[in-house]
Amino acid sequence: MTDSDELWGRAQRGEPLVYRPRRGRLLLIAAAAIPLVAGGLWLGARYGAWHPVTIVCTYFGVPFFTCGALWYVAKAMLGRPVLVVDAIGVVDRASAIGVGRLAWEEIAGVSLSSMGARRFVALELTQREATWARFGPVKRWLHQLNWRLYSAPVMLPDTTLPYDVERVANEVMAYREALRGEATPREP
Repeated sequence: MTDSDELWGRAQRGEPLVYRPRRGRLLLIAAAAIPLVAGGLWLGARYGAWHPVTIVCTYFGVPFFTCGALWYVAKAMLGRPVLVVDAIGVVDRASAIGVGRLAWEEIAGVSLSSMGARRFVALELTQREATWARFGPVKRWLHQLNWRLYSAPVMLPDTTLPYDVERVANEVMAYREALRGEATPREP
């Protein structure tokens, strides 16, 4: 799908780019949560109900990693697209706090971001506060936290994307440019 002529043709025909999750990777991440949950439960049993270790590891860690593992398993089993790019814009379902539908007018740009070994496709928004206003308070707070940590209001993590982040970012931008008429196919 990385051929620019093919992307241009698909954009001109109105065919969306659909990115489905890597099931094996998602299940591996979910499996990695099992020892973390077990460790949190063990620490809770070892230190007692009100010990600081129990409070952090058992009362916060166990529910967090359990919910994360269940989300990854559901994402892997359902196989629904994590990202759809079409003539209207993008639909982001790449994370638990995916923004859903973003129109091209709402997207100022696409770039790459990273933190440690984690890499992301970052979508910059033209009016991030207006976009965040559509969310509930918890989701809005999490997106604002992403903004403070990564300087990008919308993050598409490499863990759920089927290709490397450079390829996805390049395809999204090429599709957008083809829609705008900023790119043309190469001459034969």
